[in-house]
Amino acid sequence: MKGVRGISQKGDVIAHGFGLMRDGFLKMPGAAFLKANPKIRRIDYTDIDSLLANRWEILTRLYSIASFKDYASEQFATVFYEALASAKDKSDLADTLHRVLRHEGGHGLAEDLGKQAGKVDTQASFEKWLRDAVSKRYGGKFDASDNETIAKAKPKDYRFVTDAIAGQIDDLYGREREWIVDQDEIVIPPRSVLFIKDNYEPDSDEEKEIRSRLKRYGIERRYRVRRIADKKFRKSMKRFMQNMAAYYAKHPEAKRRIG
Repeated sequence: MKGVRGISQKGDVIAHGFGLMRDGFLKMPGAAFLKANPKIRRIDYTDIDSLLANRWEILTRLYSIASFKDYASEQFATVFYEALASAKDKSDLADTLHRVLRHEGGHGLAEDLGKQAGKVDTQASFEKWLRDAVSKRYGGKFDASDNETIAKAKPKDYRFVTDAIAGQIDDLYGREREWIVDQDEIVIPPRSVLFIKDNYEPDSDEEKEIRSRLKRYGIERRYRVRRIADKKFRKSMKRFMQNMAAYYAKHPEAKRRIG
């Protein structure tokens, strides 16, 4: 199969997207898939270096955007500001940043950062950029104490920000358990199962196309094919929503960040 860029290890991914965003899903046995496809890598949502690598490849994938610049002014501003808020009281610099950014929600810095994709690609370079950007945008514009804190800060003093940003992203996306595919095509191992939405009338164009493709590519000879009807899908979705409700009851901060 060509064109696959990501594989999810999340157990309830079918209930999450089936029938809403997609009419089909392919479930593959994990060990056999890894053996047949060596050039894949698991996303470490807590590792800021990997999140920023390759022109922010993972960040742009997480947020389904053409370029990080499109995302910077809104979603990253929220993540950035939430990270600062969660780090408040950890240091004088944390308190200062929390105060000076409160009036704009971090949008100015987020817009500045959106122009740096591919240049700021490690935790160390991110921290240096952040120190310079804060000094340029906010230095000398607040009270004497805050101005002094900003002026004296070194890049490593901003480590709490990059750690907090990675933590925020892990909270939002860690449950996805996604793997990045670094090869042009993947090998689909035996015992894989293709789930297809079963909502079409037998003589509909959609149903005819599905049956035509199954026959043309010999899919039913190679793999199991399961048709999922509306009733079964609704039952699965109900179970998924119950699981999500239980998760957000334990992690209300995650619901606030996406709601």
